Amino acid sequence: MKNNDKMLYVVLLFILFLQYQIKQQQLKTKNMTTTKTPQGIIEMPRISNSIIFERNRENADNQNLNHCPCCGKAITNPKYFINSIYGGDVYPAADKNEYDDAWVMGVGSECRKKFPKDYVMTESEL
Repeated sequence: MKNNDKMLYVVLLFILFLQYQIKQQQLKTKNMTTTKTPQGIIEMPRISNSIIFERNRENADNQNLNHCPCCGKAITNPKYFINSIYGGDVYPAADKNEYDDAWVMGVGSECRKKFPKDYVMTESEL
C-alpha cells in the first residue's frame, strides 16, 4: 500500500468514526428531550426528626439491611414497595413506565400506611 493510499484509508476511518460519534450524540439528545415525567407525584412522608432517621438508617446499615425511606428503620423482609423519583417523591404504583431518576424501593409495613393505597404495591405487583 502506498503512502497516499494509507493516508486516504486513515482519513476515511476518521470520517466514519466522526459520523458514528455524531449519531450517538443525536440519539442521546433525542432520549433526553423525550424524557417523560410521571403524573400524580407526591412528596414522600418522612419522620420530622432527622437525628432519629439517621440513627435508624445507621442501625439498618450496620445489619446490612435496606432501610425504610420514611423512617430509616431496617426492613428485614420487604413486603411493600413504592415508585420513588427524584430522591424524595413518589408516583402511583400503577404507572409501570421507566423514568430517569426513578426506582422501586421497599417501604416499612407501618410507614406504608402513610401513603395513599394506590401508591403502594406488593411483591406480586412488581
